Amino acid sequence: MQHGFPDINSRWQALVAGVNLIINPNTMHQFSAMHMLSPEGISHTFDDRANGYGRGEGIGSLIVKRLSDALRDGDTIRAVIRGTGANADGRTPSITQPSTLAQANLIKRTYEAAGLSQTSTQYFESHGTGTPVGVSFLYNSLSKRLTHMSQDPIELEAIASSLGASRTAAGLSPLYVGSIKPNVGHTEGCSGLAGVFKALVCLEKGMLVPTYGVERLNPKLKLADWNLALPQNTMKWPNRGQRRASINSFGFGGANAHAILDDAYHYLSDRGLVGNHNTTVFEDDGGSDSGVSTGPGTPVLNDEKNATFLFVFSTKDQAGIQRLAASYADTLQKIGLDKADPHYLSNLAYTLSERRSHFDFRSLFVASNLAELGAQLSKGLPKTKRSSRQDNNLVFVFTGQGAQWPAMGLQLLSNAVFYKSMRTSQDYLKELGCEWDAFEELEKTADSNINFPQYSQTLCTVLQVALVDLLRYWKVTPKATIGHSSGEIGKLTYALITPGCRFVNPFKPRLMPHPISPTRTPSGLPTSGVSALPL
Repeated sequence: MQHGFPDINSRWQALVAGVNLIINPNTMHQFSAMHMLSPEGISHTFDDRANGYGRGEGIGSLIVKRLSDALRDGDTIRAVIRGTGANADGRTPSITQPSTLAQANLIKRTYEAAGLSQTSTQYFESHGTGTPVGVSFLYNSLSKRLTHMSQDPIELEAIASSLGASRTAAGLSPLYVGSIKPNVGHTEGCSGLAGVFKALVCLEKGMLVPTYGVERLNPKLKLADWNLALPQNTMKWPNRGQRRASINSFGFGGANAHAILDDAYHYLSDRGLVGNHNTTVFEDDGGSDSGVSTGPGTPVLNDEKNATFLFVFSTKDQAGIQRLAASYADTLQKIGLDKADPHYLSNLAYTLSERRSHFDFRSLFVASNLAELGAQLSKGLPKTKRSSRQDNNLVFVFTGQGAQWPAMGLQLLSNAVFYKSMRTSQDYLKELGCEWDAFEELEKTADSNINFPQYSQTLCTVLQVALVDLLRYWKVTPKATIGHSSGEIGKLTYALITPGCRFVNPFKPRLMPHPISPTRTPSGLPTSGVSALPL
């Protein structure tokens, strides 16, 4: 992904997953024989009781995606990956004994490849197994004595020799270090993701938590000398502004991996980017959220307060629609309508429409507040026919003048996209010397000029172009378009900007400059009342 493979223009993402399940006792017997496991079944990370690790079970996954794609697709960005790296220990005294030098070199290389300073990180989520020789690698990278410390806490020695030494040289405060293994155990194949999840939540919340169960610090950990520290209590992130964390993960065969994460809010705001995130931003943290967060701190916009939302439900069987309605109704009752996030309504409508698969059986309804939503879900959803399995067969027909009426489209002006399109058209009309204003004409009722061709033809075209812009914004695309008279402008506007959309050329009329009004033919079909001649 970093190098744009397979195609820099394609949508590309990856599901990163890890699993550890203890299904049979064989592995437990083997690891116990190798004295790798703690007799208490607990990882005493950083504690002088360190005597092996406690195994844990876990299944975890995350989505990795290019930032530009996530911003384009409206994804909630949990964190930004600034860099990753991996290497191997090489030869060590035993297969289970890590190498301080290899781990330290990996950290340095990962920061160099990312173009980041080692002094810019405030928290380090360590592998932290709690084994007697597996907890140290952060001390002075310039010291030649590292090669003689195979029995010391190895991981923290490596951290000290890279980030710790850099912060010391810069005169900065200690780097905070922690580990999740005392909480959930060593989940082995899932342990790297467990560390990422913890670091990610700490970045989002802007808080650091103490490592569970540290009663008496392992005397081999010279934290003060190494410029490292353990959070003693739950505390705010040690500095304001950008938050950065490093994560370590190792395999007992000698594999080492390292990742660097930034919090989403500060990364985006520092670069002038707008995207969805869940980062908690404090008042003394250099500014407000500016409305880019999907969290509870985001201000509710006026348009959102007064909007009516469409809720789409979809299942693979018809009975599933009512089961889905009951499930959502139960959820609303549990969270309490009066305590719900003010963004809950718009977020739910968006998620159901854009983030859920659309199956054959669907139902929908509209609601403008949580009470309406709850009432509709409680009484059940409307039944509809099975949806068509054909590909997009939508056709747009753009009429000419004759279908107009006073104040047509006026309600749509409350939509920002529609209004912007109308405003752009009005600016063009003014530039071309038009003596009247489209907005003013649309607001007229009794004294409307809508039935005069010089008004109706122009206003119909302006409204149709605005509808094109609005439907495109909603990602509603036709397979073909057809237009009559001035409607050909709307037809061509959509056809030319929509890949794969075809248009049909109809009869072209010549309009006569006299007032028009809708009439009916003997068959009862409406006509435009426009005099037309072949061109």
